[in-house]
Amino acid sequence: MTRLFLDNKGLVGSLPPELGNLSRLEYLNPSNNAGLRGPLPVEMSRLSGLSEFYANGTGLCVPPALSAWHAAIGAKNGPPACGKLPSFGGLTVADQGYRVGTPVADLTLPEATGDDAPLSYSISPALPEGLTFEPSTRVLSGTPTVAQGTTIYTYTARDSDGDEATLTFKITVESETDRYALVALYNATGGTRWTNQANWLSGRPIGEWHGVTTDGNGRVTRLSLSRNQLTGSIPPELGSLSGLRHLSLGANNGLTGPLPPEMGRLTNLNTLDTSATKLCLPPALSHWRAGVNSESGIPVCGVPTFGTATVAHQNYVRGMPIADLRLPAAVGGDGTLSYTLTPALPAGLSFDASARVLSGTPTAVRPTTVYTYMVRDADGETAQLAFTIAVTVDGVTSDPERDALVALYHATGGANWTWNTNWLSEQPIGEWHGVSTDSNGRVTRLDLSYNQLSGPIPSELGHLSGLETLYLSDNQLTGSIPLELGNLVPCGRGSS
Repeated sequence: MTRLFLDNKGLVGSLPPELGNLSRLEYLNPSNNAGLRGPLPVEMSRLSGLSEFYANGTGLCVPPALSAWHAAIGAKNGPPACGKLPSFGGLTVADQGYRVGTPVADLTLPEATGDDAPLSYSISPALPEGLTFEPSTRVLSGTPTVAQGTTIYTYTARDSDGDEATLTFKITVESETDRYALVALYNATGGTRWTNQANWLSGRPIGEWHGVTTDGNGRVTRLSLSRNQLTGSIPPELGSLSGLRHLSLGANNGLTGPLPPEMGRLTNLNTLDTSATKLCLPPALSHWRAGVNSESGIPVCGVPTFGTATVAHQNYVRGMPIADLRLPAAVGGDGTLSYTLTPALPAGLSFDASARVLSGTPTAVRPTTVYTYMVRDADGETAQLAFTIAVTVDGVTSDPERDALVALYHATGGANWTWNTNWLSEQPIGEWHGVSTDSNGRVTRLDLSYNQLSGPIPSELGHLSGLETLYLSDNQLTGSIPLELGNLVPCGRGSS
């Protein structure tokens, strides 16, 4: 090909570098195509036989590298020399790390220089949700609303001829929840003494913190901190790393105690390494653990127990010192065991938790009351015993009616009844759910039907000598009716 006529063809864009391959070209006319813009490709310098070149009516220009060639061919109506191309000089844009929900400080991007004004600016690809770029002021601003992994952005300055200059930088938007969880782990496990703590607690994206890997949404997926001198216990905040799939904490023998129950929320966790640590699995996490591949296994934490020990009913006399009562010691469990006794003891009595001793002199009458004696180990596992205390005037239980009802409550799973309002409280028994009394405080009616009672009827119910009506239907009661209920002669008028 020696001649190429392209005038008045409505061409747009720039001339391609492949044009320089037409080594025999003598005549080139792309004139009167206003959409043709930009510098001539430097490959046109290979067109040594070109003698006629027309480019009037276009936006083409001759770059400095083609100045000598353009002068040599003696072009008629050729393009003008290009102005100074856009340039950012030596300017750069630092990588940006943002957090979901936190407004970013306005970032003014660099201004380019060039002869072919005006210059326009753009950023690509699309910015993280919640952020905007104002080209007229070159300002990036806003509040990110969704986490996003590290993404490379191109900042472009374009002049009126279509020439461009670009800068690249990175933007990371991380989850505030994930950062908070990692900070909690650092503080709870002696982060300042870790072997490697590179970038931890810094402003760098959490994916650049030692041992942390994030996904394309900026969420933590892997945490590898084995052999890193972690000490202490695992904080519950670790359970908020909902995207975590791999957790390696092995060979940190200073890590102790149970995994927090909150780790049960890590439903995406695939692998767990706690080898050569003193961590253990509380029973509450046993079901969760079954779905996790443990590289070394993790022992189940001990659970405290009272074994077969019991505490007998305690009947005290007002004004008389009681014999010190040492409550049973529990065995098992993890770490230090602590003991409590609830509710509040009768006036004048006290409980020494360290010695497990109940002592003192009761100063007021107290009806039979159920007490819960509880042991708790270092990882929160508990065991308990229940027993009753009554304080009377003369050594005889002051309220046999209350005692009978208390016996019924315990024998039939009162804690699981549908309604148990006021039962075992110090309210008058006539205010307990389903109980009616006469003017002398004697129980005359007991209606606990449809109330999820389960188990046998206790013989103590036969002590309700004033009982006229008894409803216990539609429950899960078992066993035979106690012979003692035969003493309740009036009961026959309305029992069911």
